[in-house]
Amino acid sequence: MKKFILITTVVFFSVNIFSQTDITKRGAAMLQEKNYKGAAKYIDSCINIKEFSKDAGAWYIKGYAYKGIYNTQEKENKESPSRIIALESFKKSMELDNSKKNVDENIKNIKFLAATLYNDVTKSIDTVNYPIAIKDFDLYKEYFALVDTSKNHRAINETEAKFKLALGANYYQLFLTNSYDVKYYNLGRQLYLEVLQKYESYISKETLEMLKDYVKGYDELEREKNLPDVSKYYETTNSIDKTITLIKDQKKDEEKSAYNVSEGSLNKFGYNLMKKNKMEDALKIFTLNTELYPKSANTYDSLGECLLKLIRKEEGLKAYQKSLELNPKNENAKKVLAETK
Repeated sequence: MKKFILITTVVFFSVNIFSQTDITKRGAAMLQEKNYKGAAKYIDSCINIKEFSKDAGAWYIKGYAYKGIYNTQEKENKESPSRIIALESFKKSMELDNSKKNVDENIKNIKFLAATLYNDVTKSIDTVNYPIAIKDFDLYKEYFALVDTSKNHRAINETEAKFKLALGANYYQLFLTNSYDVKYYNLGRQLYLEVLQKYESYISKETLEMLKDYVKGYDELEREKNLPDVSKYYETTNSIDKTITLIKDQKKDEEKSAYNVSEGSLNKFGYNLMKKNKMEDALKIFTLNTELYPKSANTYDSLGECLLKLIRKEEGLKAYQKSLELNPKNENAKKVLAETK
């Protein structure tokens, strides 16, 4: 125990004998040797000492060291801790740099790391990793704002509009793949409303109309929730053909329909038929759903699943391929196509 205390004291003393200039020089020398971990460990020990804690140069070296660790060891980690430490360090260096000696370098490095955050955002917007995308985008916004010199902040506003559109589309996919959980539909609706209210000038006319339709669709969704499913009619008649005729008639004037003939309701009906082993009836419903909602990737995904269960492999794979064309991020379709050859 006495030896440990003695060693600690010696190390502590060795740090204190350096001036601020010596510290940055020694740290810079370690960076030139690409000893990023060593530089990070050394500069951290220096900054923990009060007299060096406000040295802008030391914080710059720290940022560069952790940026090096990120570049060489954590680039594939979308939640890289070293990247965050690097950003925090460059920011601290800017705040302390009264001489403005490293201002250009700090800005350049923050821009670089912010760009890597945005790249990871674009890779993470899917039904599994989207929480990481949200976290990374918040960090991107925070640090890009530090170095954005434009007066109207158009770049960040355009980027935020694109991000919210992509995240909204992702919530819609979650709505489709989670038994039509309205929670996800509403999350997407909230994002689209925000885009309409704040970023209308940054989106195309086509996108604008799509958003308005989506928001309007939520009101229709609320109405449909209170309507009986067509499965009730099927149970009464025990006829899939009569049920299909009813669905088509109801779909002609959906706003006044007496039954829920939404894409989600029909899809759920199809799966209920599959559970009861009424595979041919289920196939008719899934097929009808693709006809009524031809732009939906989920209807083709469900049709493909039914066809494969009926040992109609070629038709099933075609349905999955169509689903993937409509939604290139459909991980289930990718998996099925890869495994079923």
